[in-house]
Amino acid sequence: MGDVQEYFIDNGIRNFYSVSISGYHIAEAGANPISQLAFTLANGFTYVEYYLSRGMDINEFGPNLSFFFQ
Repeated sequence: MGDVQEYFIDNGIRNFYSVSISGYHIAEAGANPISQLAFTLANGFTYVEYYLSRGMDINEFGPNLSFFFQ
């Protein structure tokens, strides 16, 4: 997935959200709202840490992340 994100960033393509960080499936699995929020944010932090470890600039990829909460 990182290569797709990098391609769209390198080519200046906006309004493309290759990473949708969603808590919906966590809620559907029975998590309470606090757990849903915590796991969703943890997933988001993991994506950000991964892209940063690849040397990507957060100001470049950050606008292409999307979050979805139920």
